[in-house]
Amino acid sequence: SDIKMLPPRNPQQQAVNWFQELLLFEIFASQGSILKIYWGVLPSDTGNYYDPNTLSTLELDNMFEPSSTAAQVYLLNFCAALYASDLFSEVSDDYTCPMNAFDQWLGLEAASDSPDDFYLEACGGAASLPMVENQFHSC
Repeated sequence: SDIKMLPPRNPQQQAVNWFQELLLFEIFASQGSILKIYWGVLPSDTGNYYDPNTLSTLELDNMFEPSSTAAQVYLLNFCAALYASDLFSEVSDDYTCPMNAFDQWLGLEAASDSPDDFYLEACGGAASLPMVENQFHSC
């Protein structure tokens, strides 16, 4: 359903109405929307409000801590829980959520006869998530 804030004779509203009658609009509308989720950043606008050519800086959330066991489990299960909903579907058949890809990489390295040197040094032999909290960031 549409919420129309402008009167029907308003030129902006007329343009929106016209666009929605086009076949192209129906094709785009039927494809759904793309959702991107970013962890550890704050919603902020640090650009100069009077100069549209300036950009905001990326503001990190210092309270975000993904290394705790509970956070690792939550992030690992997040995509499966999201896709279990009728509202969301995977981007493609071969898409893997980043935390799930990280978990798979840990398993492959742990099972490998010749694991990567980085894995050996930084990950402490972790075979899956959740891993030891004080090794999460280095790994």
